[in-house]
Amino acid sequence: MSKVAELELVLRPMGAGVYAVDLISSPADSDSDQRLSAKASIDAAALRTDLSAEAYGRAPGQALFADEGLRNGFERSRILAQGAGAKLRIRLWIDAAAPELHSLRWETLRDPSGTELLNSPDIWFS
Repeated sequence: MSKVAELELVLRPMGAGVYAVDLISSPADSDSDQRLSAKASIDAAALRTDLSAEAYGRAPGQALFADEGLRNGFERSRILAQGAGAKLRIRLWIDAAAPELHSLRWETLRDPSGTELLNSPDIWFS
């Protein structure tokens, strides 16, 4: 069985397109979690316009990782997983009070560098 590192992104509405974002990272070879929190502005209505797949995936990625701490925490999680020879399981949890985010095409999400995040055999997404 493959080693797996866990990364959970939790989104909760704060009002007017602003969301609390919690990043919870559990390395494959450790029982300790790293927890980071920030705010992100996501314009769900703008994502329902006619955007290319690249632009559609880039917009929420840029919003989620606009905070330097979250961006660095995400990159650290990915680097630690790669270094341990582990898969990285990314779980996205969206609060029920944010139905506008549930219908977004999260599978198109791009990482902070603009690369398709979920198009890697080493990343599992749910």
